[in-house]
Amino acid sequence: MRRILILCVALLLVVGCASMKTSRLTKQAAQAPTSENYLALGIQQLKAKDYEAAVESFHRSLRLDPSSPKAHHNLGVAYVRLGRDQNALREFRLSHNLKPDYQKFLVPLNSVGIPTEPRSLGELRQAAVSRPNDIQAAFALAQGYQRAALLEEAVVQYRKVAARSPRHAGVQYGLGSTLAQLGRYDEAKGPLLQAIRLKPSWATPHFTLGLIHLVSGDVEDAFGEYQVLQKMDVNLADRLFARIYE
Repeated sequence: MRRILILCVALLLVVGCASMKTSRLTKQAAQAPTSENYLALGIQQLKAKDYEAAVESFHRSLRLDPSSPKAHHNLGVAYVRLGRDQNALREFRLSHNLKPDYQKFLVPLNSVGIPTEPRSLGELRQAAVSRPNDIQAAFALAQGYQRAALLEEAVVQYRKVAARSPRHAGVQYGLGSTLAQLGRYDEAKGPLLQAIRLKPSWATPHFTLGLIHLVSGDVEDAFGEYQVLQKMDVNLADRLFARIYE
């Protein structure tokens, strides 16, 4: 009972602090109605999940500074949360057009979907060499290289496995995600699309492909992947687009 009480008090303190910050920023924007102050208020309202209020604050920010890519982007995030996808897409396009290298909303490319493997690289190499006909051993070695950030070695190993087992969705995803980590985005798209064709119900390749589209400035294609993920994996959908910044 005491533990529950402590948790409740802690939660109330967090909520109270957030409310105080929102009140302070609201007062600040009223006293000094600048684009920056309304932007800060909107971001805080996003964090508080008051999306309608955030939309209004971002609109006020943009009336004062229509060329703010950050305001357009965060307005898009608020629209995503409200389910107004077409409005969101318009704002993301405006943000990108105003500043093509504006990529604060990107999540770093990582090895999502690569399982944890306790074995060392030495053990994985030995297994692959001792069982040359074992596709899974060769695949595990490629994953081991990727986890160890030996990305060039991982690409070579994934290609070897893909040549022997071209319909292995995990291999295609591993190759595509490794190429993406290397910044070779155009090369990465082919294997990722192949992974999706081979395993249509797998959400992770859509997530990584969405990140690549964002990095490449293909906002519309990225938004398409977001819409697919909404039906497959809400968590990955949120990670793709709902990034909130200060």
